[in-house]
Amino acid sequence: MKPLNELKRNTLTEPLLHPSIVEMLKDMVPVFAALEIDYYVVGAVARDIHLSADANSIALRKTNDVDLAILVNDDVQFKQLKQAGRNRALFTASDGEHQTVL
Repeated sequence: MKPLNELKRNTLTEPLLHPSIVEMLKDMVPVFAALEIDYYVVGAVARDIHLSADANSIALRKTNDVDLAILVNDDVQFKQLKQAGRNRALFTASDGEHQTVL
């Protein structure tokens, strides 16, 4: 399977959500559930999920990433989530910056 940044699609003939995006989200749902973490799909993928309710809708701009808003209780839970994500084949965690909102 190609990485998301290598995906190209014809917006007139291909589904709004690439199968790899759906697969990644399905793969992460059990992780969020096991850690009792609330999450929200945001950004362009959220838009495309909304548009996919209408079979005639097309996305005029494609996205190469999936934006998630994740609510963790503390730094310990954040580290548990990050480690659990690294253990999944479809997830790559960054050792760099992450955003914290209080």
